Amino acid sequence: MKYLFSKTVVAGLFFLQQGAPDLILTNGKVISVDERFTIAQAVAIKGDRFLAVGSNQEITALAGPNTKRIDLRGRSVVPGMIDNHTHLMRAGETWTEEVRLDGIESRKQAVDMLRAKAQAASPNQWIITLGGWTHHQFADDKRVFSRQEMDEIAPNNPMLLQEAYYRLYLNSRAIQALALDKMAESWIGRDAAGKPTGIVEEAGTRIIAAKIPAPSKQIFEASTLAMIKDFNRAGLTAVGSAGCPNDQMEVYRRLQQEGRLNLRVFCIVSFPATDAKQVDTVLPRISSFRVMSTSTPPFMENRSISR
Repeated sequence: MKYLFSKTVVAGLFFLQQGAPDLILTNGKVISVDERFTIAQAVAIKGDRFLAVGSNQEITALAGPNTKRIDLRGRSVVPGMIDNHTHLMRAGETWTEEVRLDGIESRKQAVDMLRAKAQAASPNQWIITLGGWTHHQFADDKRVFSRQEMDEIAPNNPMLLQEAYYRLYLNSRAIQALALDKMAESWIGRDAAGKPTGIVEEAGTRIIAAKIPAPSKQIFEASTLAMIKDFNRAGLTAVGSAGCPNDQMEVYRRLQQEGRLNLRVFCIVSFPATDAKQVDTVLPRISSFRVMSTSTPPFMENRSISR
């Protein structure tokens, strides 16, 4: 407690300069992750900074007339987690629209979920799931999906199931919509008669998934906000986004400007540079991107060089 009190005194001096905290959390388990892994009762916050960590009495004493107070009722507070490699903007396209098979342990349940989605969909609406699962997770039946089975599940809709990041399953309507039967690429699985089986492997996964019709801006924004809320619920406060298309970045910029982006986002885009001359060419391009906030940014464009 002496260690905590000394920190609170220092924070109190800082408080005299900064003013009262905007928020205090009390009656909790504040896991500070300091050198001693101290667990405190309360914390004071101003803007995006922690002012103090300490006991309920110490932190409550810092409150001003406009300080918001939250009683945690014994719940825990942990430092925000960072996922430094996500496909954030791609995931935001379909987060609320796709069938989420992550965590589903029964193949029968997965099929029931897909069938229910197809039955509720309008004709020709895509039924999709983009990764986050594998057929090995099903305890009752580890078969892969066949074209015929998917035709039975969704007879009136194109269906695309992406398993992890290396395989796709397509039904007949999806094959027709994508003109897959007219392609000659080796990554398209074929039966003895040369017809597509509906299985696409490895390199073709990204190519085919990119052909799915893009959502409207309204759907992308609503889906993105729902995704960020789920990230926050899981404790994520910052992510690195591999790939940041300009049109989608505009949505993130606007959300940040409107104060609705509850996530720090760092864009990861690779500029190939294999020699000194290419580095000299790439560096001015990188410096032309600007940070989106003057303080610790909720959104930053961070371009990296591939060597």
